[in-house]
Amino acid sequence: MADIVQLEEKGNLLYPKTHTSAIDNFDETVVKKTGNETISGVKNFKDGIQINGENLINDKIYSLASIPLGFGVIGGLNRVGNLVTLSVHANQNNTRSNGQSNLAEKIPLGYRPTQMQCIPAMISIGKTIETGRFLTQIIRPDGSMQTYNKGMDVAPLSISFSTTWITNDPIPV
Repeated sequence: MADIVQLEEKGNLLYPKTHTSAIDNFDETVVKKTGNETISGVKNFKDGIQINGENLINDKIYSLASIPLGFGVIGGLNRVGNLVTLSVHANQNNTRSNGQSNLAEKIPLGYRPTQMQCIPAMISIGKTIETGRFLTQIIRPDGSMQTYNKGMDVAPLSISFSTTWITNDPIPV
């Protein structure tokens, strides 16, 4: 409860008011420094928002310049906020059998998707796109990976793909 104060104007005592009601157009609802509160309405912050010293909207880019994706293929990961982008343009120097392969490599914590990702790749030999050859890279929320492929039994060839997903992983350290 607000304190009662006695207002005075030119030596005359005025009616008692609370501190907050003594100020025109000011109500008693203020945000407190501590405690749990529900705050309604749109608030526009000019200088950013932090929780425990971390920006709520994080524009910092976290990157892994090279991550192994199986069969000698290397990709790059970038994270901004909760969005992760995986980009690959690599030469495959190892052949692979047709079908499905479970990969030993994993997407590291901090970059893993919330849902399974099925990423089709473009396959080329030299400057020729190979429509009879295909590769789909599967990435699961636990970071495990698989590939499904056909016609990848020649080397060298080039593999290209890029995709973006949402992560709920903690920020990488």
